[in-house]
Amino acid sequence: MTLATTDGFGIYAATQFPDEAWELLKFLISPEYGRAMIQAHFLQPARQSLVGEWTAYIQEQFPQKIDEESLLAFADGHIKGYSVTAEIFANMTNVKALTDAVWEQIFTLGQGPVTLVEDVSRQIETIQGG
Repeated sequence: MTLATTDGFGIYAATQFPDEAWELLKFLISPEYGRAMIQAHFLQPARQSLVGEWTAYIQEQFPQKIDEESLLAFADGHIKGYSVTAEIFANMTNVKALTDAVWEQIFTLGQGPVTLVEDVSRQIETIQGG
């Protein structure tokens, strides 16, 4: 697997401006915004449909430095669906201890049902104050 950390957005459930938040969110996930991030920061786009434009732009800017095949290696996990995103919490030390323990019990030792993840999710929500 590979780590994918491109744009993840959401709308706070209690926002005072849901319509405006929705309009902003639609813009942030639009092809136009993806293209702007490609051009402003050379960022690999979250939209798979823009990967070709990303590689073309990088090659145009640095024609002697990198070829398309090399660039596509960075997008392979995204294109083929094996990239993952990192989960980051305010109290990461306690959350990591809980998740590591449940993964070991379920997947490494084979001593617990997958439904244990639901219990751990509730514990994480409690730790986070949710």
